[in-house]
Amino acid sequence: MWIAVQLGYHHYSPDDIKNDTLFMNRINYSTDKEIIELWTLDDDMLSLLEYDNIIENYGYPVLPYLIDENNKIIAEPDQLGWWDSGDITDELIPFGIKEMNFIMQEFDGLLEIFVDEELLEKNEIEPIFEEGLVIMRFLTEDEEHDQIEE
Repeated sequence: MWIAVQLGYHHYSPDDIKNDTLFMNRINYSTDKEIIELWTLDDDMLSLLEYDNIIENYGYPVLPYLIDENNKIIAEPDQLGWWDSGDITDELIPFGIKEMNFIMQEFDGLLEIFVDEELLEKNEIEPIFEEGLVIMRFLTEDEEHDQIEE
């Protein structure tokens, strides 16, 4: 069964910044046209900048989480991994920065996650894992009417 969840981010202070470390930009902050953009530093930027300069210039990195309507964490950053593209392909694809940006910009961070239906009937949300990773997809029309209140 699929349920709607929020893709959220928490800032953190890593010991080391690598080329896959996520950063977040907020463009047009606090306006109707606000856009959240996720990005990573490329190898050239990492070789030129020291840790303190990266934090000073780009802020603290972020980690992605899936959060339910009660602000409970449903999936940790290391559990986000599979994307179901629906009609485009029958295969699951890796969930990456491209998908994160699209979800944040087009769906305000809302998406669906595949969960255990029997546990959901007992008011417990337990994701179904494929190779240790959760399965996500775009918000469907049915779920758009039951969007999570922020």
